[in-house]
Formats: sequence, C-alpha cells, structure tokens
Amino acid sequence: MAIITLASVTGSPGVSTAAVALALQNPKPTMLIEADISRTSGILPGTLQGQVQHTTGLTEAAVADQRNDLTAQVLWDQTV
Repeated sequence: MAIITLASVTGSPGVSTAAVALALQNPKPTMLIEADISRTSGILPGTLQGQVQHTTGLTEAAVADQRNDLTAQVLWDQTV
C-alpha cells in the first residue's frame, strides 16, 4: 500500500485538485483524505458537485483515536 502526502502553505491553490486527479487516475482502490481542518472542503462542492452531505470527517476518527478506539471500521464509517 502506498501512502502519498500532498501539502501546501496556507492559501496555495491546486493541492486538492491534484489529490483528486491522483486518486481518480489510480487503477487500484484509493482512499483520499483531505485533512485541512482550517477551511471547508473544496472537494465537496467541486468534484462531488454538492451531492454529498458534509456529515463525515476526520474529527470523529481523531476522537476515537484519542480514546484508543480507532478501528478500520470507524475510519471507514467517516469516509465519503
């Protein structure tokens, strides 16, 4: 399993777009995690065309991790 991390300084455009492009071009099943907690996701209204409710995210997974309750199922439940 490969883990690819993309990072940028605040306000840099293009990182979310590049991440989506990489994920969509990967022939294997891919999980894209947007971990920017300072702003709302640009992926939800852009790539997903606003058709997905913003009810999941890394907050619940982080809380579970702090409680030593983070499992693959908890992480999966927080994905879109």
